[in-house]
Order: sequence, then C-alpha cells, then structure tokens
Amino acid sequence: MDKTRTEYDFDNPNVQPELVVPEEEYEPLPTPYVSYIMLTIMGILFLAMAYASAWHFDSFTNEVADAFGAKVNSRILVQGHLDQWWRFVLPIFLHGGAMHLAVNGYSMVLLGRQMEQIYGSRKFLLLFLLAGIAGTVASFRFSVAPSLGASGALFGLVGAGIVFPLRFGSLLAPEQRKQIVKQLVQVAAVNLVIGFFARGYVDNAAHVGGLIGGAVIALFIRPDVLTVTEASPFRLVCLNVMTACAAMLIVVCAYRQATWARGPWWKLDLPAGTVEVAKRTQFGGEWKLKSGAMLSITDSVHTPGIAGNALGFLLSRDVPGQFVQFKGVKGRVVFLSGEPKSAIVSVLLVPDTASGPTGTRMLVMDVVAENGKLQQAQTDLTAILKSFRVLHSPPPDLHPILPPPAPAPVSGGRKGGRVVRPTGA
Repeated sequence: MDKTRTEYDFDNPNVQPELVVPEEEYEPLPTPYVSYIMLTIMGILFLAMAYASAWHFDSFTNEVADAFGAKVNSRILVQGHLDQWWRFVLPIFLHGGAMHLAVNGYSMVLLGRQMEQIYGSRKFLLLFLLAGIAGTVASFRFSVAPSLGASGALFGLVGAGIVFPLRFGSLLAPEQRKQIVKQLVQVAAVNLVIGFFARGYVDNAAHVGGLIGGAVIALFIRPDVLTVTEASPFRLVCLNVMTACAAMLIVVCAYRQATWARGPWWKLDLPAGTVEVAKRTQFGGEWKLKSGAMLSITDSVHTPGIAGNALGFLLSRDVPGQFVQFKGVKGRVVFLSGEPKSAIVSVLLVPDTASGPTGTRMLVMDVVAENGKLQQAQTDLTAILKSFRVLHSPPPDLHPILPPPAPAPVSGGRKGGRVVRPTGA
C-alpha cells in the first residue's frame, strides 16, 4: 500500500503541492561502529602512553613512542632484513601528545563517521587500515625520523572522498560534484602546505602516502550506499574474510609489540650446580657457580658515547683480551679480559641492534673467582657466553618512568634476559 500523501498549503494556493513520505519510510544511516572503536583504541593507547610518561600529556619521548610501536626505521629494517614489520600498522593508532590526538580525533569524528556511513563498516575498516599502512610505508621510504599518528589514514579518507564524486559523477549534479572535489582538494592542499613548512614536526610523507593509498583503494571498492541489490554470497564471504583478517592483523601487531617491549630479549644457559644468590630484577642478577665464583649480569642502556668510552677503557688496559663472535648473537663486540690480582673476568657486549633512537644496549658480565681459580672462572664464563642468544632487538629502557613488574625466578624482568637453568642441577 502506498503510504505517501500529498500536502497542500491552503494559505498559499499558488505553491506547488509537496509529496511527503512518512518518517518511518526513511532508512536511517548505519551507526559508524568502526569509527567509534578506532577512537576508543586511540584513546586507550594515549592513556597508556601518558602513564608511561608519568602522566605528561603534552608530548611523549622517543623512548615511549618506540616502546608502543612507533615507526622507527632502524627497528623495521635490521641489517638489511625486515624485522619488526608490525610497525607499519601500529603507528596508525598512536599519537605524540594531547593536541595531536585532539586534532586527529576531531577529524575522525567529522570525516570518519561520514565515510563509514557511505562505504559501510567493513569496507571502511579496510580503507582506513590500508590507507594508514600506505602512509607508514611512504614515511619509512622517504623519512628517517620516527613518526606516529592517524593522519596518514585520515588523508586516505580524503583521497577516497575525492575519488567518490569523480567515479560516480553521474549520480551528482555537475556543480555539486565540482564543489565536493574542490573542498576536499583544498583541505588536502592546505594541510600539505602546513606540513611542508612544519618539517621536523609533521610527517608529510605519511600524508601523501595515505592520500594516494586511499584514492587508489577507493577505485576498487563500491560504497554501500550505492548498492541497490544484495551482493552475491561469494562477495560477502570475501568481504567478511578480508574484514576478519584486517581485525586479526591489528591484534597480532599489538601482541608482537607487547611481547617485544615487555619480554626478555636474550637468554643463556648456566652450568650445572649454579645457585641463584640474589633475586633477579629488571637490571640483572647474581649467581654462584659450581667453582665458587660469583657471576653478576647487568643489563642497561647508555648513550652511544658512554658505551664507546667504556669499551675503549677496556681495550686500553694491558690485559689479555679477545673479540668473539658467537652463533646467534646479532651484536658485534664481546670483550674478554682478566686481572690476575683481583681475579675478575669482565665481559662487555654491545649488540648492533641495541643502537636505537636514543641509546646503546650494554650487557656486562662479571665473574669474581676465588683465589687460584681464575682459569676455572674463565672456562665457566666462556661456556656461558657460548650459550648466549639474542632473541630479538632490545627494547627501549623505561626504568626511570615505568615501575618494573615483579621479577620472575627464572624468566627475566621486563627488559632483561632469560636464564635457563640446567636439568638435574
């Protein structure tokens, strides 16, 4: 039954009658759930970064950004090999401070919700995520500075918005189509010009990469608002699978980053008969070897200058020493020295992968032997070094900011390594 009705304005008989459709006949626009979920994730991560920064909301340090998964080129590509690939995804959800989040969050509310209602939640998730990844890849290629933020993905939405009236221009009046394209191009141009003059603070490479990525993706997906017939079962299955894969990708990337930032980055085996004499902390531990020697391990971060000076000091001492390269160690220097008078064996390990944005990782092992047992202590230490393994590149040091978790008796602390006890000891 046709529920439409014609209304006449009896006070103005010359006015044409208006065809009215009851309000219940209009189909409401879908709720932009994905936009709200993205904003929630960004807010939660911002609060976590603020906590790691002792509740300093204005800006976060490079160490904090690195620990949460910012784009850091030296982390992504290690010695010519792709290492922490998940840093192409995570920067989309991170922000460098309160103002950064406020600007991108406001843009997400204005633009993200509208684009989601046009393209549908599933296609919007793919568009937002892939455009953000395109922005991060462009930043990795053309900028060496660490970066983070959702602006690349937001520029991708602008690019998709420009493509929409051009691709489906027949559905719009010429003036309307021209006005939409003009406004979005002006928005993109103004922001790119601001980014050009704010180089060092704004990552324009990510903006351009996201803009192009979003435009290209929009050429291959059809907005849900233009779909008049239900998609075939095959297309629905493909769309659902891609959406699930996109959501799973975000979860996997977050898990890989958390494992890297909070888990041990090295491990070694102790000889049979070793006894722990001091409870392990995030800085290291102390053990008594079967020979009676005392082993202490210290894991810390120093500036490259201090680390180089420490290594130079060891090399300048007129004591027996050697450079050793053990299998599985990604580092470059292991120095072994002995002092017969004090019966101390010192080892300094400076891995190449420890050279992050702000510091160099130093792992120092000291063995204090009993009188006359220096040779046995050196033998024990050599065996320990041969079992040493680097699990992955060391995470940044946040000890002055974040309280360490309770140290485990076997597994290392938040930034430490893992000591594997021998069986049958």
